Amino acid sequence: AEDVRALLQALAEEVQIARKEADRRTGEDGKPYTREQFETKFGASRKWDEAKIIDATNQQVWSIGEFLGSDLGDIVAQAITPPVAQKDPLLELAFARAVGQKGTVKAIKHLLEQQDVLTKIATKILESTAKLCANKVATGQAMHDKFAMEGAFEFFFGGKPDYFGGLEPRIGPPSARVLEAMVKEHCDSIDSEVAWTTGNYGITTTSKQEFLCVAGEIIDELLADDLRALPSQWHRIGQELKQRDSERPS
Repeated sequence: AEDVRALLQALAEEVQIARKEADRRTGEDGKPYTREQFETKFGASRKWDEAKIIDATNQQVWSIGEFLGSDLGDIVAQAITPPVAQKDPLLELAFARAVGQKGTVKAIKHLLEQQDVLTKIATKILESTAKLCANKVATGQAMHDKFAMEGAFEFFFGGKPDYFGGLEPRIGPPSARVLEAMVKEHCDSIDSEVAWTTGNYGITTTSKQEFLCVAGEIIDELLADDLRALPSQWHRIGQELKQRDSERPS
């Protein structure tokens, strides 16, 4: 009980830090800043009160599932994989199919308890979160900014569950309506209007602006010709893109 109370106290303190970090506003240069960053760069707090508040829902989101999911999944997978599977590559899939056909919750719990999976999971969670604290960032956006600035993104290979699971559990199924999917991804997503600055030309822009600039050129080409002479699919695309043309940056 004492451990739980200490954990809840730490949670309350971290939430206060995170809320302060998530309170960001747009500076005179169009970039997002926390209050401390803003006042360091632009001075008086009065300017902070007048600055545009950035919607927290548009900031980078961090989740425990994404942070721990792969590691914990590997622990569980290793616990239920038959030891002799390393000698017989056909055994893993055969075992998984057998569990799906004849397995029970009781049988699977027995396998997991034999391998002391709960202790292994608790240990991995503690080790991973301890490393996370070393980053000294309180929000997903702050972590994103830190890694982007330092160039410290680390890529790694997933395990077999990632391979056989495919991309759909992570990013969802692909849309058969390609144009609609492109418009939604660039113009209607949570980060579509989040400003960023290009590293080569120093131009501040958004995903939505970039897409509409390109789409606008396509609209111009389609409307320059007689749409009736084009395939019906082109006609539909031209009309759908035209609905967005009024939002094209000048």
